Amino acid sequence: MMKALKRFIVLLLLLGTGACFALGVPTFKSYRGLGMGGAYVAVADDREALHLNPAGLALVSSKGTHPMLDDDRYWREPWELRWNFSGFDIPLTTGLELNRIQDRYRTALQSKNLDTISNHAKFFEDIWALDRTPVPINWHGEGQFTMPGFGFGGWGEIVPEFFIDHGALVPQIGIGLTSVQVIDVAVAQRFGDLSQLNLGIGYRVMALSTSKKEIGGYDLLDVQDTAKAMARKVLKDITSPQQWAHGINLGVIWFQNSEVRWGAAAQNLGMKLKEGWVTPDLAVGVDWAPWIVQRNDRWARKVNFSAQYSDALGANYPITYMPLAHVDMGMEWYQTLWPKVLTGRLSSGFHQGYPSFGFGGDLFRVLHLDGVTYSEEKGYFLGQSPERYYKIKFGMGF
Repeated sequence: MMKALKRFIVLLLLLGTGACFALGVPTFKSYRGLGMGGAYVAVADDREALHLNPAGLALVSSKGTHPMLDDDRYWREPWELRWNFSGFDIPLTTGLELNRIQDRYRTALQSKNLDTISNHAKFFEDIWALDRTPVPINWHGEGQFTMPGFGFGGWGEIVPEFFIDHGALVPQIGIGLTSVQVIDVAVAQRFGDLSQLNLGIGYRVMALSTSKKEIGGYDLLDVQDTAKAMARKVLKDITSPQQWAHGINLGVIWFQNSEVRWGAAAQNLGMKLKEGWVTPDLAVGVDWAPWIVQRNDRWARKVNFSAQYSDALGANYPITYMPLAHVDMGMEWYQTLWPKVLTGRLSSGFHQGYPSFGFGGDLFRVLHLDGVTYSEEKGYFLGQSPERYYKIKFGMGF
């Protein structure tokens, strides 16, 4: 079993380091994982394992079927069918700052008079502080079906955004539209008498389209026509099979003992878009689920403490590589509040060095609500330009 684990980890590293390309793609935003600071790869034991670590599908099981989890009294779902039909997130920090600038210079901007704007010396300082900082408004949805050792589902995002460029003479307004639609299918298998080793492999199809354009600050009437043209281009891209990308996801979870497990996953292996090869997203982590606080009965409870080195190859950092920004850590507490009626989840952690918080709740095991807030660094070094996001989504399923 240990030889199989070593060979699998070597395969992950070889496939990852042998494909250090330059192109990054959007990744699945796990509310549960981000609430824990992003440290999910070793925790993966629910439907989201399908998208982030396929080995976690081997942990989707009923009580009495996974020796390591049973020995820890660790609660889990026997199967899941979930549809999260609406999720939103807005970078509130930048949005509020733009609103303050608009209020402060409303009269000057409405006059469309450069001399009038020039009389406000602080105007260009304020614009420079937000220079080319995107303000995306993200809509996302997802659906999954998972059972022991198998999962199928998809997720998607539509992200309209705009940004301000201070410009050489007059400010420019940049608008963009990004759409990503992904379908994942994966299988997993346990090895060893105690199911210590869990391996998974998945296949991914991705349709990605991005379009951006800058418009003069005074030519606001062109924004609507430009946005319509972008929408037509995006729709054409995501409905054309010739534009789809294909990749492989690999994952491993190994139990050191019933309380401690290690995980690693590599996503988007062998994926190529028209712009070039995609940099694989490689993550490794560890999770501790202390026996004394776990319960697998009608008052189910599970508690996890996790740490992870995320995006080890820099797939999502095309400008600069900041090692500390890849260290994530956090914890979660899942608790049955009213058997068969209400369950809740609280989580917190540090993502890229910034605090994150998450919550979730299930009503009658059919209606679901999840929320999370976290920050990501948009500058060249930690602490330069963090952007905080606030996400919420609604769903239904079993």
